[in-house]
Amino acid sequence: MKAAVLNELNAPLIIKELPDPELLPGSIIVRVQSSYVMSYTKNVLDGKSGFTLPVPYTPGLCAVGIIEAVDAGVNGLRVGQRVFCQPNFSSHTNRTPNDSILIGWFGLYPESEHLISRWKNGAFAEKTVYPAECVTPIRDHEFTNADQLCVLNILNIGYGALLTGGFKASQTVIINGATGNIGAGLVVLSLALGASKVIAVGRDHQKLSELKELDKRVSSFELGEDCEENAKGITALSDERNLFIDASASSTADPTRACIHALSRGGVAVLVGGVRADIPIPFTLMHNRLLTIKGSYMYPDSATGDLLKLIGSGQLDLGVFKIHTYPLEKINEAIQSAPFFKGLECCVINPTHF
Repeated sequence: MKAAVLNELNAPLIIKELPDPELLPGSIIVRVQSSYVMSYTKNVLDGKSGFTLPVPYTPGLCAVGIIEAVDAGVNGLRVGQRVFCQPNFSSHTNRTPNDSILIGWFGLYPESEHLISRWKNGAFAEKTVYPAECVTPIRDHEFTNADQLCVLNILNIGYGALLTGGFKASQTVIINGATGNIGAGLVVLSLALGASKVIAVGRDHQKLSELKELDKRVSSFELGEDCEENAKGITALSDERNLFIDASASSTADPTRACIHALSRGGVAVLVGGVRADIPIPFTLMHNRLLTIKGSYMYPDSATGDLLKLIGSGQLDLGVFKIHTYPLEKINEAIQSAPFFKGLECCVINPTHF
C-alpha cells in the first residue's frame, strides 16, 4: 500500500510503498476513502505543537473508509462495512494516569508513550488500523460521500464543546473564532440543534457574511481592537447570551474576554480553541453574574453516532461545506493549502478514489 511518511520533523512527507498494516488485538483494518487535513497540520509536523511526535510515522487524524479486516475479538463490526474512525484513544483502566493519544498525531502526556508507539500511524495512507472503540458504523448514511463525511472530524469537536456547555435548544450561542473550521462547524451544529440565535464572532468579513447567509438566526460581529467596545457590540446583538464557545487560536485574550463579558447572568463559557494567552477575568464578574467557565477536549465516543443521526434526519446538512480534495500524492500541497481554507471550506485527502 501507499502511505505518506514523516521521517523527520520540519520535512515534507514522503509517499512510500509499505506493507499492509497488521491487525492488533481489538482492532480493525480500514481502506481509507477520505481523511481530514487540519489547518494547523504543518505546525504539528514541524514540531511546533509542543508534543513529541513518534517519527518516523504516517500522520492523519481521522478516516472514512471500508473495513477490510476485523480482529476475532471484536464484536459488532464486519468486513465491507463503511465506518468513521476517530483518533481520540486512551487505556480506560482504573487508576491509570491519563495516557490519552490522538492516533496519527501525538501523545498528550508523558504516560502516553506506550500507546502512541503502538497506535502511531494515522490515515494519510491507503490502509490503516484503528482500535475498534474508535470506530462508528455509518450504516444508513452511505448516500453521503466520504469527503463530506470527513467533516465529522471537526463537527465532533464542536459537538463535544456544546455538550460540555450544557447546550439547550432555544439558547443564544456566541462563537468566537467562527471564521475557522471548528468555529464555522459550531455555527452549523448550533443551528441544527435548535439554537434560537447564533452570534458568529471573528475578523474575516467575507467568512462572517457567508455564515450569516446560512440562516436568519445567525448574527455576526466583526472584532475591533477595543475589548470593551467589542463586549458592548456583542451584547447589543441579543437580549440573552446563554452560552459562549471559544474556538479561536488567537495570540491575545481580548476577544475571549469580550465574549465572556457579554454573557448574561448564569451564562457558560467553554474553551475549546487554542488561545495562546492567559485570560484575566474579574472576580466580581464571575461572582455577580454566576458565570461558569469550562474547558472542552475532544468528545464522547457517542458523538459520531449522534451526528450521523442528525445527518440522516436532514437536520444537519453537510452540503453547506465546500470540500477541497487532494490525492495522496499531493499531501504536501494539501498541508500547505489547508490554512487558507477557512470557515465552511475544508481540506481532505482522498487516498483511494483518484
